[in-house]
Amino acid sequence: MRQPMKKRLPILGKDGFSLIEVMIALLIVAFSMTAIFASFNFQQKSYLAQNAVAEMQQNVRGAVQFFEMDARNAGFGIPSHVLYKLPALLVGGTGSIVMVSGLGVLDGGASGTDNVYTIYLSATATELAASMPQPSSELKVVDAGGWQAGDIAIIFDDTTADVFQVTAVQASNHLQHNPQGLFSGSFSKAYGEGSTVAKISYAGYYIDTSDPAHPTLTRNILDNTGNFVPQIVADDIEDFQVRLVLENGSEYDPDYFLTAPGDAQRGNVREMRVYIMGRTRTAEKDWNEGPIPKWNRTSVASLAPYNKHRRRSMEMVIDLRNSGIAP
Repeated sequence: MRQPMKKRLPILGKDGFSLIEVMIALLIVAFSMTAIFASFNFQQKSYLAQNAVAEMQQNVRGAVQFFEMDARNAGFGIPSHVLYKLPALLVGGTGSIVMVSGLGVLDGGASGTDNVYTIYLSATATELAASMPQPSSELKVVDAGGWQAGDIAIIFDDTTADVFQVTAVQASNHLQHNPQGLFSGSFSKAYGEGSTVAKISYAGYYIDTSDPAHPTLTRNILDNTGNFVPQIVADDIEDFQVRLVLENGSEYDPDYFLTAPGDAQRGNVREMRVYIMGRTRTAEKDWNEGPIPKWNRTSVASLAPYNKHRRRSMEMVIDLRNSGIAP
């Protein structure tokens, strides 16, 4: 006898998800992905900004530390009471210069950055073996070993100094100095036997704005032919300002020392306050930070197009080890 067929029951869930359920699931996934992407994008931007700021801060610190070395050595080996001036070549050919123990400052005024020049003696030094008449272009020295044509040197006694360039090293310990060309002009006086003749180390610091988008703190030195060799000290440095501090703690912009009251105070300068402003290499479209003038000495107009860059500054006081000159 045939058994009757049993009726099969429907399997629960056999019909799957409804369209509304699928749409809700996709919407949840979309919101989740959007949140994840937004978080990733924010973290990426934050990471890039932090890297840019770290690079900028490193540039500023490096600029200060590099400059500090030359500033502290300025005037080494040159008696503080000796009067001298830098040849026009070393200060760009024009401009008044404030000299304090081997350190000169060319004030940029309200519309520019300052320039700083340093000189100090190197290891090679000798003395005059015989007195020289003022028009002479030859210096007879005790020892011409280590000297070569093109060397930048200084000659000084107890009261006066002159910076010059050696044009030839001759037999019998004679150093030739032709008063023409890059270092034109005769010595300020005749120097006697025993006067010191020594090579100098020279450095001139300034902001190079030939590429306005990436200004650099640049250090000029002289090669052995008397030509400038620019060395980039730090990238993306837009401002470089200095003030000179007297022994009583009062401080002034360099142009003060070109006035009669300031002229009488040059020998009392003991410190230099240095301010350097850096900015990030690239702009950020969502960032808005204009230039920050310091002591009202920065040309805001020239920096205005770069108001999408982050900025950081560093300020420090440098003791001038060889201060006390009175030009």
